[in-house]
Amino acid sequence: MERIRIMLQYDSCLAIDVEGRSGGLAIMWKDSVKCRVMNYSRNFINIIVEDEDKGEWRLTCYYGYPERNRRKLAWDLLRELRDMSTLPWCVIGDFNDLLSQEDKKGLLPHPNWLCSGFRNAVNDCDLTDIHLEGYPYTWIKSRGTGHVIEERLDRALVSSEWLYKFPDAKLINLVSSHSDHSPILLQCTPMIRQHYKYEFKFENSWLKEEDIGEVVDEGWRKGAGLDIVHRLTQCANQLQRWGRRKRKRFKEEIMMHEAEMARSRDQRDATEIARFQEAQKQHAKFLVQEEAFWRQRAKMNWLKDGDLNTKFFHMSATTRAKVKKIEKLKNDENEVITGQQNLCEVARRYFQELFKPKGGAQEPVLSLITPRVSEEDNERLSAPISKEELRLALFQMHPDKSPGPDGFNPTFFQKIYEEASGQEINLSKSEVFFSRNLSRAAQEDLSNIMGVKHVLGTGTYLGLPSIVGRIKKETFAYIKDRIWKRINSWRSRPLSRAGKEVMIKSVLQAIPAYVMSIYLLPESLIDEIERMINSFWWGGGNNNKSIRWLTWENMAHPKEEGGLGFRDFQSFNMAMVAKQWWNLMNKPFTLVAKIFKARYFPHSSFIDSKLGNNPSFVWRSIWKSRQVLLDGCRWQIGDGSNIRVMHEPWLRVDQERWIMAPQKQEVFSHLFHISFKPIAFALTDEQNESKVANEDGMDGKALSMGFGIGMVEIAGVLDVKMVLMNSEVQKEDKLPWLDVIKGENMVVFGGADTGLKP
Repeated sequence: MERIRIMLQYDSCLAIDVEGRSGGLAIMWKDSVKCRVMNYSRNFINIIVEDEDKGEWRLTCYYGYPERNRRKLAWDLLRELRDMSTLPWCVIGDFNDLLSQEDKKGLLPHPNWLCSGFRNAVNDCDLTDIHLEGYPYTWIKSRGTGHVIEERLDRALVSSEWLYKFPDAKLINLVSSHSDHSPILLQCTPMIRQHYKYEFKFENSWLKEEDIGEVVDEGWRKGAGLDIVHRLTQCANQLQRWGRRKRKRFKEEIMMHEAEMARSRDQRDATEIARFQEAQKQHAKFLVQEEAFWRQRAKMNWLKDGDLNTKFFHMSATTRAKVKKIEKLKNDENEVITGQQNLCEVARRYFQELFKPKGGAQEPVLSLITPRVSEEDNERLSAPISKEELRLALFQMHPDKSPGPDGFNPTFFQKIYEEASGQEINLSKSEVFFSRNLSRAAQEDLSNIMGVKHVLGTGTYLGLPSIVGRIKKETFAYIKDRIWKRINSWRSRPLSRAGKEVMIKSVLQAIPAYVMSIYLLPESLIDEIERMINSFWWGGGNNNKSIRWLTWENMAHPKEEGGLGFRDFQSFNMAMVAKQWWNLMNKPFTLVAKIFKARYFPHSSFIDSKLGNNPSFVWRSIWKSRQVLLDGCRWQIGDGSNIRVMHEPWLRVDQERWIMAPQKQEVFSHLFHISFKPIAFALTDEQNESKVANEDGMDGKALSMGFGIGMVEIAGVLDVKMVLMNSEVQKEDKLPWLDVIKGENMVVFGGADTGLKP
């Protein structure tokens, strides 16, 4: 190592010997960087870095145990390192561990207990994983074979205090020529930025200035007689000149007024009291302006106005600024382009080619199309846009969102982007999956013919797993990983109880919502998700070891019942899947409903359907949720042709909707499969009840007299009779939700067992 130190021209070096062919640590530094060694072992080197601008912070070079039976020792070691110092902390190195399944690419998934154990250790240490720029994996095994495995074993974890000192820190994955590990580069200080031309942007913090109205009026008057575009330009120029004088450093102004208040706080004369009040007023003004300044850049549109969240918005804006930077692009010749002007030219050429009209004559095609738009329709479509339409469009936009230069909102492009642009399918981003019944040679041939990449089917499509295997918990473990990553990214942000509540309800609870609307997730996975969010709610301090004063079951109660209004994920999952059943039952002519019917119940209805042989996980989930609907629905009787007497809810009494006869089944078995139609016929035709017996061999009078049916059922039948006699037209039977029949307005779907309603 001494020879390497001299070759690299470093001044100091500390090296730990290897164990066999693995392990070994070394750190080198120059005299320009002041460092002192705290302690070291075969698995770590602890040093303290003295930064003139940022102050002292701790750097730990770490190597985790590669053996799985020693991973718990590595996690405990990480916790021990946490307690060695209270300085801002950065730990970097080869952890030999994965935080989630996304950190691995290969045939077999990483054991979930290893991911959970490492995550718990990171949580206990209150560390945040720095995003890795470049290739997502740092270690490779069996390169060039069909069993290649890639993992992200190397990373940098930092405390919230360290991240606050170095908000622009970057972790870059470099290229290695020989090693199976890729080197990673941690840049603490930001790179030298290029100077960009200043473009006018309205600052929300200007709204707190008293003379903002006068500036706008002056700019508007200067553009008198011009069109709206030029008047807005004049107003923008006026605001830009005025804004340069108002561009202040909020922190310095706040500290100055705080010092003024502290100096004149204990004074009693009128002059000092007035000075204190003026400083207090200016202090509050600059606090509000600072929050508005960072809020506009944070783009946290879900957070409403309330307490000052300046530090939170600052961290959010810093994160957004790191993500949205484009430092390099590849042009059509596959060359890497850098620099602002070169990047702009590459982007301009790309979109110019993208939106360029395709060649070819359109007249022969248009002559064969029959016009469908009348002259009246054309006149209405060609009418100029009214001021009211413009006002509605502007007021529907979020205040912190900016429309494009042409005025179109983002939804317009999202809905018809492909059709409007004429963009062709990108085969380089497409994938194909083959079953095991096809030979490997045939798979490769088809993949080459189609020009798409052959994958193993372990990815996701439209946010859902491509293949759901037998171990459902491992298949959907990525949901828990996403929730953990979001929680971990918030560790550096000071959140109050109200802020945590907003985060949980608006962000964390929304992550599994889409998957829960399709599949019934394993109960054990849902329990782990609820425990994870519960820990985030009650968590506190650096080790996140505070007491959980309430279980998630109690926290999921409404606030008026003593809870916090959080979501019961088990009930929510059942309700969301039951909504799919509801859609299939009420929209039987849709394509997906026809597919399910042809596959699972071709000769029966949705209510009578069975689970079937070898059902898909989607159908298994939907079928399990049907009881939620049956517990909350009741037939609205039309002609009675779709209703059976003994199997379905049709009685109109509040206590019971099903016929519950006390007799044995064999005594009453002739009613089990009979349609409600002959009964309805008998109830509406008091003069000729023999029609019932002629159709189905059952005496309607005997039923109406209570053929072994209890008094509750008789009351329900008489109620049905009265309704049918008052009906002039025989309508189709409907199965609505019970509260809809009562006229109640429901907005959330669920069932009696879940405590939710549609």
